[in-house]
Amino acid sequence: MLTSLLGATLAEWQKKREEEDAARRASMQNSGGEEEDDRPRKKTPGQIAYEKKQQQKRIVAESQALMNQKKATQQAQSKIAKDKNLAKAESEMDKVKPVTPYVASSYLDKEEETWLKGVASQGAWAAVNAREEAKKAEQERLNNVYAARWAGLASVAQENNGGLLSMLWNASISALGTIASPLKNIYSNKGDNPTVGETLVPRPSRWTIYYLPDQAVMKTYLAASINVQSDGKNVDEKDKNSHLGPAQLSRNELDTPYKTGFNDDGSICERANCRGYGLGLPGEDPNDNVTAVRGMGRRIQQVFDRAENLSEKYNIILTNTDKYIIAAMAQNGPGFDYNDINRVMTPENGFITDSQINWEAYFEVKQGEWEERVNQANKNPLTKESAEVILYNSLFFTNGADFDTRYSLEKFYDETSNLEDKGYSLPQDLDIERIKELITNDLSTGVRE
Repeated sequence: MLTSLLGATLAEWQKKREEEDAARRASMQNSGGEEEDDRPRKKTPGQIAYEKKQQQKRIVAESQALMNQKKATQQAQSKIAKDKNLAKAESEMDKVKPVTPYVASSYLDKEEETWLKGVASQGAWAAVNAREEAKKAEQERLNNVYAARWAGLASVAQENNGGLLSMLWNASISALGTIASPLKNIYSNKGDNPTVGETLVPRPSRWTIYYLPDQAVMKTYLAASINVQSDGKNVDEKDKNSHLGPAQLSRNELDTPYKTGFNDDGSICERANCRGYGLGLPGEDPNDNVTAVRGMGRRIQQVFDRAENLSEKYNIILTNTDKYIIAAMAQNGPGFDYNDINRVMTPENGFITDSQINWEAYFEVKQGEWEERVNQANKNPLTKESAEVILYNSLFFTNGADFDTRYSLEKFYDETSNLEDKGYSLPQDLDIERIKELITNDLSTGVRE
């Protein structure tokens, strides 16, 4: 029985083996291949070369990815550093201390400030002064010629009209000592020689223009403003409201705390319309180079700061073109200060349209006020103030344009254009065409072409 059971088991095993062989043969026939072999096969030279090439590609791709990641990290770090520098510069420029002066100038770095105080600066300043003195000497000669032509008329008037015309003439000659040249081009700053503004405010570096564009633009505004103001001549140094030095800073402006209003006598102003506003540089000499730059910077900056505050308060858009126009007028001191920017940016006064400053409307109103002032001066020409207004309005000066707006903007535009040609910087989005229109458009009676 044991023998029969073993035979049966062997028979079953043999049958199962035959079935497995049959299934394997059928599988090979269906796939059209040979019998599979699970043993690893030897790679051909082509396979080896292909795999090596793929590995090299992976290494290059991984290296490039690492380089891109490193570059992106460096760019991010550079942007962070740039933003920090810009934020720091803007923080310095916006720093306001209502009573005490700035710790340091926001517009001059240490190297520039040292240069301004040094021998090289004094030599450059002396050279500029020498050229300016030569121009003034020529101006005096022309004034004498001009005066001689009218001397006979003044003499006749004294005999026939009790000296009235003579008094007018004397007042006019006196006024000439406190205002700019009657011949508009005699103090032209154009040309290859450095201007007073270029001497005191050096051209910004490319690094400053790229990384600190607002500071670079402010340097242009300062240089242009000093060029405009350096044409002025004020001989009465005893008068604390006389404007002296390259930036035409008055004693009352310098000695009064920053942004604080003052009256004609230098006392603190408690009313809305003050004589002017302080620069917070007590005891400083207006003829000093650094004082001139700092004083002009604060004169403009305080109006900028007020404009920013009013912009936030009334939700008014303040563009770089607006700031350019503000700087052009604020550089003239009392001609456009806290009083005026408050008037412009307070909506109920009618100079805000669609959340933007309507400079055309403001200039038109100011032109009308100027012409009324000229009319009143013509009715009573025998005072020094009237004589100054009449002369300002003449062909030699504004040619009928309002001094504080159109004329100041024109002078500032001429200077900034000249400086831009020499490498100084202006905002990229500055609307030059609008500025030109404000200068040339007939706004009131059409006195000016």
